[in-house]
Amino acid sequence: MYQGFDDLSKEKIRERDGILFWLKLLSLVIVLPIVAELIFIYANIDSLSVIRDGLLVSIFPTISLVAISIYYFRVLLFNYKSVKSQLLQIDLRKTLCRFIQSYSSYASEIKSKDADVLDRFERVVFSGIVTEDGNLPSTFDGIEQIGQFIKSVKS
Repeated sequence: MYQGFDDLSKEKIRERDGILFWLKLLSLVIVLPIVAELIFIYANIDSLSVIRDGLLVSIFPTISLVAISIYYFRVLLFNYKSVKSQLLQIDLRKTLCRFIQSYSSYASEIKSKDADVLDRFERVVFSGIVTEDGNLPSTFDGIEQIGQFIKSVKS
């Protein structure tokens, strides 16, 4: 099972690197036409009135190219974030597979001697992660206070 996740991880890393390459390339495609137009205008600032019509005609394709490139950049950026999230989940699963493989053999060996020896350890390891000791508020705690605040603001 670990090997399957490892192979999937390598494939996703290649996918992430490919998307990153295209993101860099598109960022150049977005900036380059604008910079080229500005350099052209600056180089021909003395005869700007002569080339004004040519600039007006060329600005619309430039804006269209930049807009389309920005759209594809957003799509690629979304895909990049998705692949990074998938890699994180795959790495977590790989870590869990390594832990479970060694833990299951150790637990079966030690529990054959004493059934309750790992009970406290299992409760700690397999419990949810909390930020501090004590009672943590549940998801819906505090909604009553928010409701009371809204009522007091309305009246």
